[in-house]
Amino acid sequence: MLPTPGRPVPKPTLQMSTEQKTKPVSSEKVRSDSAASVRGKSRIVAVSLLLVITLVSGSVHAYLDGRFVDQELAGRRAEAITALPTSFGDWTMISEEQLDGAASELLRPHGSIVRNYRNSESGATVKFAMILGPRGPVAVHTPEICYRSTGNAPSGARRATEIKTEQHTHQAWTLEFKDKQSGEASLHVLYAWSDGGAFAAAEQPRFWMVENLYKIQLASPSLGDGTNHGLQFLTDFMPLLEKCIL
Repeated sequence: MLPTPGRPVPKPTLQMSTEQKTKPVSSEKVRSDSAASVRGKSRIVAVSLLLVITLVSGSVHAYLDGRFVDQELAGRRAEAITALPTSFGDWTMISEEQLDGAASELLRPHGSIVRNYRNSESGATVKFAMILGPRGPVAVHTPEICYRSTGNAPSGARRATEIKTEQHTHQAWTLEFKDKQSGEASLHVLYAWSDGGAFAAAEQPRFWMVENLYKIQLASPSLGDGTNHGLQFLTDFMPLLEKCIL
């Protein structure tokens, strides 16, 4: 079409489409931004999860160590331990000791006794210890650990032994030790735990769902006659222990 005479000829204009005006975003940048966003969210999730794990593990550890304790009840039970008889049957206490300082710091007992008894008939002596304390430390402190530092070593695997009374059937671990240097039999040792019921030769008492544990441990010298005098003592003493804790 020809321009009309007398009218100015319009200047041609260059128009660009929206697609032409907008610079396309590269796929690499989109992926980069998306990855950065994912990494940021992942960090938040990781930090939150770590915080939760820390809080939960701390609470579980405190519970297993028996830090949430009824102090009044623990005190009454500790008094019952100290009231155990010093003489019964053929057995008489000949001396009493305090729990070793290092052991006391480790076990944090609410109550404990360490006594030496002698049998008037056989002349045999037995060291008897009983403690009430937080489940965690009381459960993991065993003779296999403490007697190694006294020049003794287990001469075989421990085995469970039953002690029966009129009311209950108890169990205790029995273990023989030998002198590290001479290799000769040196000690008969028994130990067991209770949560307030029958004593047990337990594998993992730390995971019992109770605040505190009782533990008994006996050691008697090996006299070479094959007799476990500690087992004799515990058989005679167990009915009295039942009155203390059951």
